[in-house]
Amino acid sequence: MCKPCQAELAKYKSGGALKRKKGSSVNLYQDTGLLAETGLPAPTKTSERTITTDKFNTSNVLSALGDFGTNRGTWEAYRNKSAGLDASLIAEQNRVASVRKNILPNAEEMTRVANYIDNPTPDQENLATEQYQEIMDMTYNNNDLTLGEQNKRMLEMNKNMHPDVRKLFPNEGRSKNNNIFTFASIDKSPVDGPPNTVKGSYSMNDSLMCIGSVCGAFQEAGANIPTTTSNTSFRRSSLAGKSGFSSIPLDEAEPGDVIQQAGRARVDYRDSSKGYEYRPHHAGIINEIADDGIISAYNSKDGNLGRFGLSGDFLQGEDGMAYRYTGKVPGVEQSISNFQGDSEALNFLKRNSNSEIPYITPLPATTIDYNSPKELVVNPNRNQIPTYTEPSTYTEPSNFWKRKSKTKNNNVK
Repeated sequence: MCKPCQAELAKYKSGGALKRKKGSSVNLYQDTGLLAETGLPAPTKTSERTITTDKFNTSNVLSALGDFGTNRGTWEAYRNKSAGLDASLIAEQNRVASVRKNILPNAEEMTRVANYIDNPTPDQENLATEQYQEIMDMTYNNNDLTLGEQNKRMLEMNKNMHPDVRKLFPNEGRSKNNNIFTFASIDKSPVDGPPNTVKGSYSMNDSLMCIGSVCGAFQEAGANIPTTTSNTSFRRSSLAGKSGFSSIPLDEAEPGDVIQQAGRARVDYRDSSKGYEYRPHHAGIINEIADDGIISAYNSKDGNLGRFGLSGDFLQGEDGMAYRYTGKVPGVEQSISNFQGDSEALNFLKRNSNSEIPYITPLPATTIDYNSPKELVVNPNRNQIPTYTEPSTYTEPSNFWKRKSKTKNNNVK
């Protein structure tokens, strides 16, 4: 495909081929009423408009057009890509299965650590209990450190963190074995002053509450996910397919799935003036579902990581919202589905570009006789200035030659 065509195709894919009215988000063609009767949201891209078959749609055709006539558009290239997608799906399914296999044993191990680390007996004291106590002192600013000093100390501690502390605490972002708390970057206080003194700042243990510890447990089980610090954000990102978890009906939930407790809760725990709303407000990992529907789950009780453990009746009469760790499996499956459509579209293009089976039957070629041969005729009255005329026909020269005018090289009178 030539470069101008590639540019137009890219513009078409991005929706640039559609013009909008000034100040309007509605496309011009939509204002004609063509879509008004459907009741559907108006498409914003040309690639969303027209072609839909039982095998491919406009987007598939656009993708196939980009490959058509290139090395990417050969059947061998498409077979290799299909095999690669299939291999990616199998690998991701196996990885997800491994995480689901590891999650409950990992939650049980986190419970073991929490049982001693928060309130150890003399024979249980070790580096883990010392580090945990120091972190709690920083959380409540009992050691009178500035925010900058706290951050520096946390960086030092992370280099030599006891395995039990690392097991219990969630990671920051997706970095493995990076237990620097997400809340450190949320504190807006001056680094040369005490922490958590400016409105909008969070104390150090905020991300260690319920949903943060659930994310941490899945991280330790092998999931490549960030730490989420809000139950509402977790649900929103899961419904949008961005958390690594898929929302499932509660009656389909199994041990190892995530469960959220939903009910009337404060909009913002730090600002009572915002009132209450119905929302998910606590999270755990399902351990067992009894015959009577009672769900036991591992969780940070009362939002305290040091009390991570098993609750026999997690929902306590409130509604439940369930999620299953699916990793990138839905995304790979969607890629396979899209590619199948691309393959069908490419097959359509190749079939209809075959010279033996023409898509459009051409008309027979005919010779067009324009009947306009020209010959040079000299006008004896115009100082040998040549003019082109039809044969045997004299045409008076243009007034241009009668005017006095100057050219760069000579004068013509």
